Amino acid sequence: MTSFLIIDDHPLFREALGNAVCSALPDAVIFEAMSIDEALQVLASEPGIELALLDLSLPDATRPSSRSARSTCRFRKAARASRRTAPNCNTD
Repeated sequence: MTSFLIIDDHPLFREALGNAVCSALPDAVIFEAMSIDEALQVLASEPGIELALLDLSLPDATRPSSRSARSTCRFRKAARASRRTAPNCNTD
């Protein structure tokens, strides 16, 4: 069973990413964190997390704890999540 950690401060974005993961991998286990500090707590308590989906624009992403997160994470893969709109995307 694959475990994911979604790190984003916006609850709807976390939910959307979780739904996308679960639709592709119905047996996936999803953990969520709203900040880097919370992500570190989840990682400390859940050593089986294999992939993190990370919003790099988190308010605490530039603090020393974010560097600590990168150096202490147990997962080997991470993906950057962004809410930015593509230049050619029609949002109307």
